[in-house]
Amino acid sequence: LLESTDPVKEETLALKSIYDQELEILEEDHICYLFTLPVNDTNISFTIDIPDGYPFHQPPILNLISTPNITTENSNQLTTTLNSLWEEVKDCVVFTWVEHLRETFGQLIVPKTITTKSTKLDPIKEPNKPQSEADPPKSQNPQEEEFNGPPIIHGIPVTDRKSKFVAHLARVRTREELHSVLEFVQTNRKLSTATHNIYASIIRITENSTDETRDDDGETGAGDKLLLLLRHLKAENVVVIVNRWYGGINLGPDRFKHIVNQAQELLLQEGFGKGNGEKSQETDEHRKLRPAEDVMNRIRWDDSYLKDEFIVGYEDRFDGLLEISFIEFQALEDVPLHRVRYFKRCGQIVWDRKSRTDNFL
Repeated sequence: LLESTDPVKEETLALKSIYDQELEILEEDHICYLFTLPVNDTNISFTIDIPDGYPFHQPPILNLISTPNITTENSNQLTTTLNSLWEEVKDCVVFTWVEHLRETFGQLIVPKTITTKSTKLDPIKEPNKPQSEADPPKSQNPQEEEFNGPPIIHGIPVTDRKSKFVAHLARVRTREELHSVLEFVQTNRKLSTATHNIYASIIRITENSTDETRDDDGETGAGDKLLLLLRHLKAENVVVIVNRWYGGINLGPDRFKHIVNQAQELLLQEGFGKGNGEKSQETDEHRKLRPAEDVMNRIRWDDSYLKDEFIVGYEDRFDGLLEISFIEFQALEDVPLHRVRYFKRCGQIVWDRKSRTDNFL
């Protein structure tokens, strides 16, 4: 049973669990978050102030403290982009802001070249697995095997120092549906080889109660972080699973960053993040906007559509909102689909994330 709480306090609890030692909370007249994040061998630091009108009437306030390679122009564009992220939801966005900043700084800060002796590897111990267990599947579509349960959406894998992470998501309304999805992941010949199968789920039972479950599968604390992510995004009737294939090199806290980021990106891609329960007709209607991935696949594979008729509007990390042809957008490899804002066909908008327009037939 989840009690109604102050959204800022609830967000603070989630942030403390996810960022742990990367976050310091300063409280005087109001809450101020101080973040210190390791990015490409450099620590960046910034504060996010929480004004009285947050989260519904005012955005947070960003103050960059130690951020190498950030020009005034970069800083101004970054503030504009972050504020637009808040404008879209007018709700809690600190987690989204921090991960956007981490991604942006990762592009701007060049990694240092460091020679490290084997005796100075990350001291955090992780279980050593036989190399056969560490080998990730080559296919990105594990659902080639027969499965009669709820449709499972598979994310795009990311690899860091030979460890591979990939997220999966399914909409579930009952414990039976949840168990069928988990059983598929645990027995699938490609996914069952993962070192860890971490998951969290929230199912709406009644108007005032939810059924929450999670499992670390040996990655201590990871299930709690995924559950707090679901709470933060107000994601209900869903299970999110992250597989990790351990590659033999300890990642320390970075492994939690990848687990949370993979889950968050897939949840946002599938329309979660603004409350997806069934408490009202409004949330039910919100859920009906098809994901950007569905529109992309329809244009790509349906011969009745001409690709050169379509324009994609998306949010660039530095330049803000951009428009390019669908064919050009297909060639981009570093733009996650949750950045897509709209699709145009012959100059007319047929799908728009902000207004919830979906006239794509």
